[in-house]
Amino acid sequence: MEKRFQKEALLFLYCLLTAAVMITLCSRSSPLYPFNDWNDTNCFFTVGKAMMNGRVVYRDIYEQKGVLLYFLYGLGWLLSHRSFLGAWVLECLCFAAFLRTAALTAEKRGVLRSFCLVMPALAAILCSSYAFFLGGSAEEIALPFLYPALHVFLTTEDGCLPAPRKIVLLGAMAGCVLWIKFTLLGLYVGYVLFIALLLILRRDFAALGKAAGFFLLGVGLATLPWLLYFGANSALGDWIGVYFLDNMSHYSSDIVQDYGRLYFLRENMSHAILWNGRTSLLIAAGALAVLCGHRKWGFKAGFLLMYLLAVILPFIGGTAFDYYGYAYAPLAVPGALAAARLLESGLARLRLKIGGWARASALLLCLCLVAGAGLFARRHSINSFYADYRREDMWYSRFAEEITAAADQSLLNYGSLDMGLYTLTGYVPQTRFFCHLNLNLPELEEEMDAYVRERQTAFLVMKIEPPEWLLAYYEPVDAAESINQFEGISSRYYLLRRRA
Repeated sequence: MEKRFQKEALLFLYCLLTAAVMITLCSRSSPLYPFNDWNDTNCFFTVGKAMMNGRVVYRDIYEQKGVLLYFLYGLGWLLSHRSFLGAWVLECLCFAAFLRTAALTAEKRGVLRSFCLVMPALAAILCSSYAFFLGGSAEEIALPFLYPALHVFLTTEDGCLPAPRKIVLLGAMAGCVLWIKFTLLGLYVGYVLFIALLLILRRDFAALGKAAGFFLLGVGLATLPWLLYFGANSALGDWIGVYFLDNMSHYSSDIVQDYGRLYFLRENMSHAILWNGRTSLLIAAGALAVLCGHRKWGFKAGFLLMYLLAVILPFIGGTAFDYYGYAYAPLAVPGALAAARLLESGLARLRLKIGGWARASALLLCLCLVAGAGLFARRHSINSFYADYRREDMWYSRFAEEITAAADQSLLNYGSLDMGLYTLTGYVPQTRFFCHLNLNLPELEEEMDAYVRERQTAFLVMKIEPPEWLLAYYEPVDAAESINQFEGISSRYYLLRRRA
């Protein structure tokens, strides 16, 4: 038992080291970067902070992602109030948990030794992909909750039906994904449909009922804390109304209306595949290995169903962004397992025994592989250039200093997504709508204009030229032009103060 514990601890530390190196090099939330200026990440942090300060999500502060995502970012805020240090720790832990579960799959398939050699390359490919984007996306945080569906599917031999405790666990993981971003549920929807069809074809309706009950029990366990949270705050209607109804009725693009949903899906899925070529090749290699393997046709059919829904569902909502492609990250693991299997056969021919100096050499080799993969990730990450900038030289630092020097530090981010000043100033928004969102929601525009006319906050920050009507209520005090997210792309930012 002691040796087993030491092995587990060493393996987790290896996964954590690999995750920490890749996330630190590739995510703008890490201490290597001046600040994560991605709007989405700042939105999540602001809502999580508000949640930890007593404001009820959806009712008191409006954003359309899942409540679990905000809660996790709120935990990050507890660690560091005015930086993304806590978010960086969250990213490292989530990615480490994903790698550890992938390693567990490799162990069940008998290729753990070689998978440990392949793991740094898998991590580097995923974290340096274009879809990883600036770091901290909902897709990234959901990754350790997404992969268990594939893990259980790949490691279940007895008719593809897991044991009851595993079904409960899958339900709980699906529930967590549900309350992060429900369009990421493709792997679970595929698995549930496959098991249901399998049991129906067998006419085993008793087993179907039991499996459904165990799965729903797991979903219920993951949902219960939020039922209690929203119920205690009389906000169940706000929860369902914003997260489901608003997302389904107001979150779509003109492309869908003009060309149809099938055209939208085809164009955006092909974009995600082509722009993340290394990940796509790994996914294709893994799919080919599974389909050409020795498993039964039923297993292969279930595998294809899971993959198909995992690829389609992230884009089904009618809007697409570059980071949506990171929803495909779990699908890269079978490709890494196939590579590990080939490597394992080579190691078996060499008849290497891991012990004594050989164990130390293997450890040194793993560390060298992590370092080499880190260099690869740094070279190919779209964020690498941003590490050369100093935080004190950036527009947001100057604006934050001007706001925090004032007696009244109340702030409204007007006309655009959260640009990060709520994070840097530490201010908790007191208005329900705290920034513009990617929703076609007339109520949002009307409410934010009303905040301005009522001069509810001492400061406004904007990324658009202040309109004439607004200048009757607020006066410009600073302006800056600076890079925005990518090198060579600049935007002009404005800071305005309430007129006396």
